[in-house]
Amino acid sequence: MNLRLFFIIISISFPLIVNALSADLKKKYPYTVLTNDYGTLNETDLNGDFDVVFPAKKFPDGRLFSLYWQCFPRKDIRISLRDIGYTSNSLDENDSELTVEAYTESATHQYGMRRDWPVSGNEKNFNRYQRIMRGQKYICLEGTYFFYKDTVTDGKKRRIYYWTFEKMKTKKGCESYFVGRCHVTNKLN
Repeated sequence: MNLRLFFIIISISFPLIVNALSADLKKKYPYTVLTNDYGTLNETDLNGDFDVVFPAKKFPDGRLFSLYWQCFPRKDIRISLRDIGYTSNSLDENDSELTVEAYTESATHQYGMRRDWPVSGNEKNFNRYQRIMRGQKYICLEGTYFFYKDTVTDGKKRRIYYWTFEKMKTKKGCESYFVGRCHVTNKLN
């Protein structure tokens, strides 16, 4: 009977153990993760030295090139691809805008890409991001914060935070704007 009770306690407490960064990591990288990480991130993800960026300071610190992670329930994430109706480089195809938005009760976090790409190129990225999000409970996004804007819609105040997208990570793996910046092996296959 005692063995059965032991396994019940372990099975209940195990998710609590693995669903958060360790105290040591929180101490070493106190400002890198702005939300709960739901057991998705590890020290490699938090170490900005791999990405050659300034260590994150208390958000918002006003310094550019600090990367911050935020994790959200999948149901609160929307990814969109929009044909912007003109081309900047290619005469054959319009450019497109790819954005990832995360919604909280009082704010929207809008992650934009560093530049617009032809529709076919962004469609490939859109599909990669959709694939890594499929079936996941939580999505973590890393980006550089730029500014926020307060809006009022239907009498409700809402703050929109604007970020430059860097990475997306789930328990399946990681996708990055720049090739090779995830420092992990994806588990999509």
